[in-house]
Amino acid sequence: MQIDTTQITAEVYAENRDKKTMYIKFHIPSLHMYINSCTVKPSKYGGLWFQMPAFKAGKWIHPVEFDGASELQDLLKDEAMRAAEHYIWDKKLQDLFPGAKLAHIDGGF
Repeated sequence: MQIDTTQITAEVYAENRDKKTMYIKFHIPSLHMYINSCTVKPSKYGGLWFQMPAFKAGKWIHPVEFDGASELQDLLKDEAMRAAEHYIWDKKLQDLFPGAKLAHIDGGF
């Protein structure tokens, strides 16, 4: 089995403006797989912060985990940030997400 990383896409499928959170879904066609419930929100250190799905059921459960050397995790994070930045730009949410790096979007892709 091989993963075609060129076909991986991310999209913002929901937002919660009160929590300043965007919810991201990945589509990985070569695996016939979706990963949803990922989040992007402002980081307390500046910029945006990406997190894979997690939920609390007594303790925190992480249904999708990667080791620290995972290139796929880096790719997913990059795709999530790109989708979030486009969403912020398209919906004019720059004031809600001041850490987003939007300069590259202004001129188009």
